[in-house]
Amino acid sequence: MKRVTLGLSGLNVFPMALGTADYGLPRIPQADAFRQMDLYAQLGGNVLDTAEVYSNWVPGEKSRSEKLIGQWLKQSGLSDGMHISTKGGHPLFESMDKPRLSNAQLDDDLKRSLDNLGIERIDLYFLHRDDASRPVDEIVDYLEEKKQAGLIGAYGLSNWTLARVRQAADYAKRRGITGFSVNQIYWSLARINPDAIADKTLVPMDVAFHQYHVDTGMAAMAYTSQAKGYLSKRHLAQAIEPDLSAQYEGTHNDAVIKLLSPWCRTNQCDPSQAVLWWFMAQPFAAVPVVSPRTLAQLQALMDAVNAEHPPLPEGLPAW
Repeated sequence: MKRVTLGLSGLNVFPMALGTADYGLPRIPQADAFRQMDLYAQLGGNVLDTAEVYSNWVPGEKSRSEKLIGQWLKQSGLSDGMHISTKGGHPLFESMDKPRLSNAQLDDDLKRSLDNLGIERIDLYFLHRDDASRPVDEIVDYLEEKKQAGLIGAYGLSNWTLARVRQAADYAKRRGITGFSVNQIYWSLARINPDAIADKTLVPMDVAFHQYHVDTGMAAMAYTSQAKGYLSKRHLAQAIEPDLSAQYEGTHNDAVIKLLSPWCRTNQCDPSQAVLWWFMAQPFAAVPVVSPRTLAQLQALMDAVNAEHPPLPEGLPAW
């Protein structure tokens, strides 16, 4: 089984995490979600990525994703072998401009996640957003306290600016602790047009952030790692929705598909598989989070990670 050490987190993980944001919604109902997790585990996967807020953007039951994962862990008996990555500290959807990173708010989110998942310790706990008005030392101290209490293992951040990541790393170094060990970031081989990101609290990978990961070895987990299928649709000459086109059209991605498409035809693969190999070739631990809709899609992605593959075409961008 393929494994990669996720930076300083100490976690040995499958090189691809299973994203579960739509679990319990019409796109991935409970039965399908269970079948996905079954297949993922059978083929060597061991990282389920979720969040306390997943599904909370629709009316009805809250935290459907975490709750379904909790039910599956209990039913499958695989809780010991599966690493759970979840997140707290997300703003309320009706007030995205108001941070929720006070100790009391984080306590509430963490307790709900533990209860939803039915576990006593979360292997990798992310802060879903930042609060730039709060000193980073207070935030790191809070998470370190929860780590020492055994409620969380490693901790990470998502959608923080590089400046704040550097501040947190400097503080952790002064304290003599690991601090944040993983950055979950908006990243794919198909580069997003930042102006087209509707949610301005999201932080995409850029050249400076990528160089920081190279220089420090900080691990990354990439969300929207398949760029919503943009490269595959380009490769197959399928229709591309206007919003997806606005997010990914540009000379950079034109150059990527020009290199990748003939290579994929020669090697009888899809760009979605090549994207995984590109992440696996990064000079630091870079684990893509994927959210396939069907078991066939998940099977193809798992097969790609587990297979030997030819060298990627020369000239693909570093980030």
